[in-house]
Amino acid sequence: RDSVDGGDGTDIVQITESGALTPHLLNVEHVDSTQSAATALNLTNATSLTSVDIENGSHANSSITGLASGVQVNIKDANAGTIDYVSGATAVINIMLTGDGFSVADAADVTLQAVGATTEDFTSVALDNTDTTALTVIGGTLGTIDIDTGNITQTDQLATLSLSTSTDGANLVIGNVADSDSLTTLTATGNRGNINTGTIGNVGTAENLSTVTATADYGSVVTIGAITADTTNSLVENDLTITATTDAVSGSQIVFGNVDNTQGNITGTFSGDGDVDAGNLTGVDVTLDISSGDTSTIADVTASDDIVITTSGSGKVTFTALSGSDDVTLTSTSTDTVTITTIEDGHDDITIN
Repeated sequence: RDSVDGGDGTDIVQITESGALTPHLLNVEHVDSTQSAATALNLTNATSLTSVDIENGSHANSSITGLASGVQVNIKDANAGTIDYVSGATAVINIMLTGDGFSVADAADVTLQAVGATTEDFTSVALDNTDTTALTVIGGTLGTIDIDTGNITQTDQLATLSLSTSTDGANLVIGNVADSDSLTTLTATGNRGNINTGTIGNVGTAENLSTVTATADYGSVVTIGAITADTTNSLVENDLTITATTDAVSGSQIVFGNVDNTQGNITGTFSGDGDVDAGNLTGVDVTLDISSGDTSTIADVTASDDIVITTSGSGKVTFTALSGSDDVTLTSTSTDTVTITTIEDGHDDITIN
């Protein structure tokens, strides 16, 4: 068996292939790969590897397999194919251009980050239905360079989803995460750049989702699409905690779509100097503590049991409708107006303090 030994220092091997290849690479830290056909490059035997470039000219149905945990992959071609790590690995994938969808196989913890000089807009990203439990998406550090992953698929075991931005004009968009059966935690931290998600759990409901945390600072707008959480009656019902925090910089805002947790409680804490808005909030008990300092609008709050709302601070708060099967309690020390457009019939007690 022939092998390539890079020796001391940082060494690069350039590989152009049109057929399956399993090279033996010793002391080689970086590979430039160009796969001109639907072939597999197996890097199991590249034991010193720290990074791989998928170069321009690669084939959409190609694959790179056997990547060790922590190896970074730089996508430089619109056709990235399949990026296959060893089972349970940590995958770091740097997206450097706009392209078609790609797949990440076998990795447990996947990070996608924008590092290019142009907008990174992909049609979709497929994870591993069996192995991937955590996904982190990081916005770019150059202004006006956005990252858009498209829909995130193959997410049956995905438990943690984290999104973050850090730069003015460098926005982050993900599409739908339709299968959210295992999702427990969603975190979106907007710092200067905006964050926008598609729907969460619209096919495989997010019946285990217990924590949603959104932060908008330095003019960031964080928009979370509709969340379908626990909507199926079962022996164990799911309680969902939503925390939204904004700073005082003009434009900082958090917007939630509809949140459906019909079979569990919703507890929401909305605070800070910016604007926090939400669509319909549906749960067993819905408890909201709102102290946001701007103008916040909540659509319909629907509870099969109690609604408890506490408002404070200097912001205006508007509720389109309150509909609870048992009691509705509103306590306000706000210095501005609290408006409830409609309180539906059917409550036992309505208390306004």
